[in-house]
This record gives sequence, C-alpha cells and structure tokens, in this order.
Amino acid sequence: MKGRVAVVTGAAQGIGKVIAVGLARAGADVALADVQDAAPAAAEIAAAGGNARAFETDVAEESAVKALAEGVEADFGRIDVWVNNAALFANLERDQSLEDISIEEWDRVMAVNVRGVFLGMKAA
Repeated sequence: MKGRVAVVTGAAQGIGKVIAVGLARAGADVALADVQDAAPAAAEIAAAGGNARAFETDVAEESAVKALAEGVEADFGRIDVWVNNAALFANLERDQSLEDISIEEWDRVMAVNVRGVFLGMKAA
C-alpha cells in the first residue's frame, strides 16, 4: 500500500479504526472520516509513523461526502482506496420490535448504511 491514499469512513472507532490503522501499517496515507471525532485515531497513526488526517463527515449528506473527497485530493493528491465502513446499528436495538422503530430512526439508518455507501462510491 506504500504510496497509496485510502479513505475509511466510520474510522473514529471500532472496525473502521482497525481498518485505517491496518492500511497505515501497510504504508498507505489514510483519511479517517466520521461524524465523531476521528482526530485521536489519526494521531495514533501519526505517532506510529503513518500519515493520516481526520475529516468530520456525515456520509448521508452528499455535500459532506463531496467535501471529503475534495479535501482528500487536496491534502494527498488523489484517492486510490475508499472503504465504505460507516454504518448505524446501535440505534436499532436487537430486541426492538419492528412496530417500535420510528420512521425517523429507520430513515437515518438507511441514509447512513445505504445512501452513504452510494455517495462514497460516487465521490470516489
């Protein structure tokens, strides 16, 4: 991955952070995108000798994803890899019945988990 530029959405914690750290260890420059603060994860990568930058991004918003792609290209020169990892699951409790899920909650999960992937592919 040396010389490659990777974008990882949902990279502030969990699986996304692990993916970002792994890509950095493999030599990639990494853009960590998340609605949460991904700066600590980017700092962890930098402390280990990697090149990373955090971007505050809501993947459900087209303008935010476009700004992410433009920011990555401005900072790193290009995009070689885009990992669509951002997703919401915690909002839909495992023991919650279908009847108890609000339309607003369902729409937000679909916006992040489905539209976010589409927007990421489109931007990349």
